Amino acid sequence: CLLTMFTCWALQEILERQFSMAPNIVKLSDLQRRARKKENPLQHFKINKMMSKSLDMRGRYRIQTRGTIYFIKSLYELILFIISIVVFIVDPQWFVDHFIRLYAPSSNYIPYVHISASLVGHYSWEVIANRYGRLSWSVLIHHWVTAAMACSILLGRYAPFATWYGFTLVFMDFPVFFTLGVRAQFSNKYPRFTRRAFTFS
Repeated sequence: CLLTMFTCWALQEILERQFSMAPNIVKLSDLQRRARKKENPLQHFKINKMMSKSLDMRGRYRIQTRGTIYFIKSLYELILFIISIVVFIVDPQWFVDHFIRLYAPSSNYIPYVHISASLVGHYSWEVIANRYGRLSWSVLIHHWVTAAMACSILLGRYAPFATWYGFTLVFMDFPVFFTLGVRAQFSNKYPRFTRRAFTFS
């Protein structure tokens, strides 16, 4: 749990400090001024406003969405997916016991316990690190319910359906978070390309 939190935090610091991926803070008036110089000022302004969050009550200052969080989430979920596949291949009996035979003592499997502990650390880090992201209540509730379920697995609870839900979520999510990271980090520099990509997708 703590190792996952520390690793995610260290990666975030490295990306933001060494690779200049820290989110930019801009004045709303600067966004408007830059938009006036573009071919389609209204669309340019709208896209840049959508990809930033207000920092103050009046909305005079805006912060870019933290792309590093999405990249780290994508990397974490990719690693988790690879580890899960390796576990399923190397020890198919555990897969059969846990998901088919519904054998409760299979919840004490060491790789499974480690993955559950890392989930608690990862979601805790995300909630703390995304301090300006204003996570929606649904996302916060999902994260804390998932962390609570992972803690209960650490304490010996048998939950094959929660495990399968987590696996399918990880399987589907890591490409999504990577593209959200690209959108948050680079798309404000290329609004016309972003608009076309959104139209195409």
